[in-house]
Amino acid sequence: MTSWFCLAMMIAFSPMVKSAERPPEDFAEVRWEASLTEAKTKLLARPGLKLTTVAPDQSAAEFEGGVFAGFEASRWKLSFEAGHFRKGEVWILDKEKAGMTKKYETLKASLASKYGKAEKEDSERRVFHSAAYWSFEAHKGSWKIACDVDERTPGLRLTYTFTPLEKGVEPGAKGRKKDL
Repeated sequence: MTSWFCLAMMIAFSPMVKSAERPPEDFAEVRWEASLTEAKTKLLARPGLKLTTVAPDQSAAEFEGGVFAGFEASRWKLSFEAGHFRKGEVWILDKEKAGMTKKYETLKASLASKYGKAEKEDSERRVFHSAAYWSFEAHKGSWKIACDVDERTPGLRLTYTFTPLEKGVEPGAKGRKKDL
């Protein structure tokens, strides 16, 4: 009886994964830690995407076109740290406020079905702005997902961020580098 109780307590308080669901394994099939070359190859294999810019220091690459989650994407940005993929962003535009709202709700529901209920949601009443956030921790590091829509910046932006653990630092431990 005691061993079952101890096992249950270890599982309940384990810092391995913050959410009930698993963290994202990739962003648009670009694996975390990928090189710029690997990431460009993966994204350019998607129909309709084209590379628009690469930062001179190789810290970012931007693309346009293509489709994400069934919606036309206007812009993509991949960010790299020390040559490794860390952040993916995609913008989905709609000229109509009602269209943006519907796309936001659809993407939020899709993310919730894949990653569980959003940890946090916020909105502003004076302007149309809504956002939902997810975060995860595991043995490799931490992940954050943000899905936001704002009439001041036309369209919807979906952001996935990965922050690897420093060597020798346990998940959830203090001293871990913070992202965003």
